[in-house]
Amino acid sequence: MKVFKVKSDLRDYQSLCFEKEREERGLEDPYFECQSRLENWIMPDIYCDSPECKRGNFFYLFGIPGAFALDTHAKVELSDLLEQSGELLPFYVDDEPMYLFNVLEPVAKPFNY
Repeated sequence: MKVFKVKSDLRDYQSLCFEKEREERGLEDPYFECQSRLENWIMPDIYCDSPECKRGNFFYLFGIPGAFALDTHAKVELSDLLEQSGELLPFYVDDEPMYLFNVLEPVAKPFNY
């Protein structure tokens, strides 16, 4: 089995930020701790913090440790894999659909990288 790690590279690649503080949007800790949020999901206002940087298919989302966002291309390619252990919560950045990956089934034992 191959295991891949998604790492953030904030110096070279675009990252995303919330327009409002998480608490104002009802995303206070521990909002995402292995609980489904899709049924009551309210899309937050999110913007690209670094439009001058390279654009990848995965994005670091400031304010939610351990979470990541992905674009439509990554969703199409990885949805079968990701949806086995979580859910993809939709949102938009500049009218482009994106998705926040919310883990529902955590790995029981962390991998040593």
